[in-house]
Amino acid sequence: MVELLWIDSYSPFDFCLLNNQKTNLRQTWGRGRGVAAITKPSRVDRAVERLDRALTRLEAAANSVGPASGASAGDDGADAELRAENNRLKAQNDEVKGRLDGAIERLEKVLGG
Repeated sequence: MVELLWIDSYSPFDFCLLNNQKTNLRQTWGRGRGVAAITKPSRVDRAVERLDRALTRLEAAANSVGPASGASAGDDGADAELRAENNRLKAQNDEVKGRLDGAIERLEKVLGG
């Protein structure tokens, strides 16, 4: 980010300091009134800004996930229910698979002879 400073008057030394430049005293600058000097933030300031933005993104990501889930007494019952349903669906899937395999074999016999 570039910061715009409004200066009533400046000297060559002031102008060089504002722009993070080394002073060359041989340069002659006139005195001006109402001169705008553009300064860049230092590397440290830019790094701090990037760090702040990164921390903000991390906090937002952590808040969107929610608290870490821990095992509680209620979770055990839900876990057992889900495992029972999973086993029931596996058995149903095996039954359908066997019936489809039988149908495919019959079709192959009829078509392939």
